[in-house]
Amino acid sequence: MRYTEYHCGKAVIKDKALLSEAMQKLAMYEDQEANGGILNDWIPIEDLLPHPFEIVLVTCVNKKGQSDVNRAYRDTKGYWHGSGSMACVIAWMPRPRPYCGKQKAKG
Repeated sequence: MRYTEYHCGKAVIKDKALLSEAMQKLAMYEDQEANGGILNDWIPIEDLLPHPFEIVLVTCVNKKGQSDVNRAYRDTKGYWHGSGSMACVIAWMPRPRPYCGKQKAKG
């Protein structure tokens, strides 16, 4: 989601209601920069939820107390859908970009 637009060469927030969410995303990128460019922080669902139908990675705790990582999304009613049990989602993170391999130089 794009939070900003440009006006006279400066970035401004499009919707003031999204300012808190935009600031949280900025903090996430600042943490990534401080962590050597690695973004692997799980976001507790109490802190922030992904947008409806955004496919993310989730950490679920099963009945045995073990953690599993699954791919999932939330619907507009707040229910989680994905592979495995979605009964106890505790945290989520954006999906990483897929590996595309090394590009061979032409010539």
